[in-house]
Amino acid sequence: MNRTKSAYYAAFICALCLCLSPSKAAGYLAPVVVIAVFCLKAGSMETLRRIALIYVGFILYVAAFSLFDREFRLQNALIALVTYGALTVICVIPSRGLAGSVLNDKIAKAVTVILIIEALVGIFQSVAQFIVSGSFDLGNGDHVQGTINPSLDADFAFANPMFAVNVAMLLLYLWSVRPKRGSWRMAAMGLGVVVLVLASVLHLTILAIVAVSLGSLFGMTGRKALVYLGRAVVVSAAGVFILGVLMPRNMASFAVIYESFSSGRNLRVKMVERALLDMPADYAQLPIVGLGLGQFNSRAALMSTGRYFVSGRGQATDLLPVTEMSPAQDLYFRDLWESSMADTTYSSVTKPFFSWLSIYTELGGVGLIAVVTVFCVILRGIWRNRWKNPRLAIAAAVGTLLFAFLGSQENYWEVPQAILVGLMLLKLIHANLLAGVSRPPGLKMDVRLVTPQMMVPSSRGVVPSLAVR
Repeated sequence: MNRTKSAYYAAFICALCLCLSPSKAAGYLAPVVVIAVFCLKAGSMETLRRIALIYVGFILYVAAFSLFDREFRLQNALIALVTYGALTVICVIPSRGLAGSVLNDKIAKAVTVILIIEALVGIFQSVAQFIVSGSFDLGNGDHVQGTINPSLDADFAFANPMFAVNVAMLLLYLWSVRPKRGSWRMAAMGLGVVVLVLASVLHLTILAIVAVSLGSLFGMTGRKALVYLGRAVVVSAAGVFILGVLMPRNMASFAVIYESFSSGRNLRVKMVERALLDMPADYAQLPIVGLGLGQFNSRAALMSTGRYFVSGRGQATDLLPVTEMSPAQDLYFRDLWESSMADTTYSSVTKPFFSWLSIYTELGGVGLIAVVTVFCVILRGIWRNRWKNPRLAIAAAVGTLLFAFLGSQENYWEVPQAILVGLMLLKLIHANLLAGVSRPPGLKMDVRLVTPQMMVPSSRGVVPSLAVR
């Protein structure tokens, strides 16, 4: 492997170790470590240039908001720089030089080992709780947390959803590399599916089913379109059936959730109504540029209050000092947040914050349009290149859609421990798709940038050759 691939592999291993560790602090530091390892091993000036560009833009942004908004809090914006670290990793590491089955194979081996370990730990946690409660239903899934919380007790502090999202992305990546039947990779996928079902993160299940159904359309290249679409329908139906059999009371909770949304009693519905209808009366800039990065209901804004890092049992961790909320938070957000913290189900559905809403309230319509545009450009690129490798196109589309959908549930985009590993795998899938990487049996292909020295004569004229080894 070249320096870029070796650096990416080392950075990915660091991400795996930190994001799947029990330490939340390690999870937030993971993006910094990943970028540092990549820069040191790859010697990438392009990465350094991109980092410099981001920081210069951040300084100018903070200076502008501080000048025109006296309520703007610098510490909130600095915390946001940390919480959005996973997105920074994807932006600063160039995709050029990542494509090729050599790196793919090495990462697939690491993913296989990690997925087996995480699945076995999660299955053990679920079985242990079954022995205590006599059921896989209701709260059993909360105890399935893998090595993020290796104890047999649920922490009710997002470990279960973070674990499930990581497992889902590891599964998606292994599927994209086309594992052979009877191989360790196939065994890892089987265990991964089992533990994902046992984890019973219902919002992830529903969002994943929708993402798989829509993403399968990106495999539309001739007759394979119907094959991929049919498989997606079968897998989705099987998943719903298994959940219904193993966890009927969990599935029945959807009726309660639907009723709370339709009646307007749901706290996030109330928060959306306030953001769209009430807040612009006091904050005219909100619909355009928002209240500023980290200033309202993003995870950075919540962390800055010192009230966010509490256990599911309501015990403070004293990670950050408790400070006064901003006037906007105090007037429009505090009552809803306190009501959500009093909810005994610890469900993210009851929380009055999620990434898409945070983007709107803090970056305004401009930020919202920018994010939608980025997703559209990525999906358009996948669609235009789907003929190169339909399986990679489906995997890239499913991962992108799932990431977008997760932003409608919680402030997932600010949780590196949940999304960093998946984003790095998704970046590799996307790079391989654009390069048209498809490994013939028995060959290891390493796609490199074409240079004049690689041009060779042929019957069709001078054409580039690929380094096949």
